[in-house]
Amino acid sequence: MGQDAPHDLWWIPNDAYGSYLASGIHGQRLFVSPGLDLVAVHFGSQVISPDVAVAPLVQAFLRIGTHLESTR
Repeated sequence: MGQDAPHDLWWIPNDAYGSYLASGIHGQRLFVSPGLDLVAVHFGSQVISPDVAVAPLVQAFLRIGTHLESTR
């Protein structure tokens, strides 16, 4: 997977599926992957401290999507 890049307030992970991600201030994530026919939402309700490592949600969303794709 390539370097993440911001574009018009969306993060583009530069993966093979044309995915993009919105990230909220309280830990919310909206992940859209057209190539995997997947939309995933992660709810959050707390401000994330810069001292806390960011969870690898993009990788988790991609693994879920590729698994679902393989079961079709």
